[in-house]
Amino acid sequence: AQRSSSFFPILNGNGGNEVGVVDVEDDELKGLLFLYRFVFDGCVLRKTHPKFFMAYFAFIAWFAVIVGSVGIFMNLIPILSDNVFDFGSTRMNVEVIRVEEKPAGDSSLFRPVFAILKSDETLHEHIGEMWVWPQPHEVGDVVAGRYDEKTGEITSDLMLRKSQLFNWLFLGQGAIFVFLGSWFLLWRKRKRKAA
Repeated sequence: AQRSSSFFPILNGNGGNEVGVVDVEDDELKGLLFLYRFVFDGCVLRKTHPKFFMAYFAFIAWFAVIVGSVGIFMNLIPILSDNVFDFGSTRMNVEVIRVEEKPAGDSSLFRPVFAILKSDETLHEHIGEMWVWPQPHEVGDVVAGRYDEKTGEITSDLMLRKSQLFNWLFLGQGAIFVFLGSWFLLWRKRKRKAA
């Protein structure tokens, strides 16, 4: 990882703020420093420009509501798709005929390729879209899975659960964004009325 010097405020011993220069690992701390700077800027604005502080966070709140709503909508589609596949497919044992691998930073992501032997003795294989870590299956494994004859999709129960969990986590993240953004906007509206 590359190193760089970043300016950000540091609390001094007297409880005040001063600007310091700290060497940070870009890949590991960039997000943390961004969040730190964002919160610090908000605290400074609250003291020096209270009206702008409210407008500043109102914009962030609206942005959170919009992004969260889009996230909920975008993840509802794959959740419904997984449920349709789960209920409309046939449970059977599937074989892992190979595992594809691609680099991802310092590690790798894996995507198993499943196959079944159809009733006409032909081998049917399917490559999914989801890459995961750690490696979920080994080549040659015969695992519990599902097969949809209409679409030709094959997956293991483990990969289906991973897909469902992944989509629900992102949907939950979107719901949190909507909740926090809406809460701030309602609080701001009530405070204006009270004033």
